[in-house]
Amino acid sequence: YSNMAHLAEYELRPIPLKQTKISISEVKQLKQQAQKLYDRQTISHEKELRKNSDEDDRWMRNMLKSGTVSDKMAALTLLIQQNPFYSLKNIDLLLTLARKKGRRENLMAIDSLKDLFISTLLDEKKLVYFHDRPLSHKHVTDNHKLVWYFEDQLKIRYLEFVKILEVCAKDTLLYTKDRIIKTIFELVCEKKELERKLLAMLVNKLGDQERKLCSKVAYFLTLLLERHPNMKMAVIKEVENFIHRQNISDRAQYYGINFLNQIVLKRKKC
Repeated sequence: YSNMAHLAEYELRPIPLKQTKISISEVKQLKQQAQKLYDRQTISHEKELRKNSDEDDRWMRNMLKSGTVSDKMAALTLLIQQNPFYSLKNIDLLLTLARKKGRRENLMAIDSLKDLFISTLLDEKKLVYFHDRPLSHKHVTDNHKLVWYFEDQLKIRYLEFVKILEVCAKDTLLYTKDRIIKTIFELVCEKKELERKLLAMLVNKLGDQERKLCSKVAYFLTLLLERHPNMKMAVIKEVENFIHRQNISDRAQYYGINFLNQIVLKRKKC
């Protein structure tokens, strides 16, 4: 299970991932049970917060109701940072803002989500879906189900966030694409979750129509290898797949080949 700091209150007995296969209907039933557990815990937690709320808590909730978009994002970010485990609904609100068509608002929400996933929500380990857990093990407790459900839902929401980035990376404005490419780079640098998908998205922008952006992507890939040398083969393979695609432009192929040549030259110099 995850060793995220905000799950430390749930003492879980380690259980091997290997399990006896159970039916889809059984998995569905167990997940429904876990959801009910999580919903009850969340309601109880929110009641406790309201009961013991101070002036700052009241200010944040007021901002969520009647504040500007910037105020709402700041309040949501603070609430998630304070109580990550009970913040799935708040993450959903930020995802909704990130999908909005207004570029300023959606980029602000994307920045907030990026920072939260890197600094608060994601661990060094990859998240695991609920159905991939050893649900049939005899030592599985309600706390296991609770934590596994949260991790499953966080994984689903992170995938949704990455899909939003994928759409925004195709924007017509260079400024927007530039911001999104930087976000993708930071995520693939900092976390293992959806690493391959994010890397493929980054490499794909070597084929962008904006020369300036293509050069920046090549720079980010070089920087990625400097920070994570063990990713060299994964990056090379992704770029090779990119340059051998059908209907790829000569310019995109040039940027890909040039990047690969730089890796070879650096290795010869060593």
